[in-house]
Amino acid sequence: MSDRTGRSYHLDGVIKPVSPSDPNDRWFYRAQASADPFEVNIDRDTADPNRVTAFTNFRVLDKAGGFIGSIGLGMDVRELARELNRYQARYGARVLLVTHAGQVVLSPGADSGVTLKEVSGLAPHASRILNQPATSLQFPHGEGELFVNSRQIPELGWVIVVLQQNDPSTAALLPILAQNLPITDKLTGLLNRTDIDTLFARLVKDALRRQERLAVILFDIDFSS
Repeated sequence: MSDRTGRSYHLDGVIKPVSPSDPNDRWFYRAQASADPFEVNIDRDTADPNRVTAFTNFRVLDKAGGFIGSIGLGMDVRELARELNRYQARYGARVLLVTHAGQVVLSPGADSGVTLKEVSGLAPHASRILNQPATSLQFPHGEGELFVNSRQIPELGWVIVVLQQNDPSTAALLPILAQNLPITDKLTGLLNRTDIDTLFARLVKDALRRQERLAVILFDIDFSS
């Protein structure tokens, strides 16, 4: 979206004019007034209204640091949902992606669209989950114990919450999920690829500073046939 022309563009050309009165364009005006370099939100794709997309919208600045527009990388929410479904099927745990305001933006179950307080058993603990960098809770729920582990993902402005009935081992899921979900790949826009550029540069700098040798092994695993 261009600040100068007031238009939204796609690779096929102009999509539509941008308007502060259009609810779908509010994110652009937030970006215009924000100091944050990017914002993540889930919305309908203006290029394809039938598709709900997770967008990472980056502020674009000129050489003087002035705002000239915003560019977004989008991923079909259905792909994110499939990823959460795979975690749930593999580990038997419910995974929720929640905004800092407490809105459940994505879940493989029926929790999407509700608030964290409305998720069964979480009302007394919602504030703690949303405001602490990480939590690990255990309390009676139903006929057993509910284990809740959460971690904030600053890169997305979201909180990831893992729920498991009668099985505390799901705490091990958090490092996996927290590492996979926030990383955006330059080529595909997928949120489950390793951002090797930044990571490798940091490792090299650390190795040089410590005067240590550095060895890196990278596996590209694809289970499709």
